[in-house]
Amino acid sequence: KNILIDIDNNFKSINSLNYFTDKYFISQSTLNRLFKEYLRTSPKYYLETKKLANSRRLLKNGASVLYACMESGFTDYSNYIRLFKKRFSITPKQYKDNMA
Repeated sequence: KNILIDIDNNFKSINSLNYFTDKYFISQSTLNRLFKEYLRTSPKYYLETKKLANSRRLLKNGASVLYACMESGFTDYSNYIRLFKKRFSITPKQYKDNMA
């Protein structure tokens, strides 16, 4: 529960699952097992989903693609675009243009 609250509050600054293993003294395998058991997903996927949801909200409100990328906690612009397209079958720019 504390990890989920932490993700909600700090998803922008979390760039690695090591953040959780160090902060909560939990192994990566235990973290993965608990997420699979209770949320039916991986911690990486859950964190990416939070970041992408924030990104979509920013794009919908007229933010630039680069701003949405950085404000959502992605550190690599090209990986952000690749992940966005993989999840939504549309690029962030196309999504923004469709929302306009």
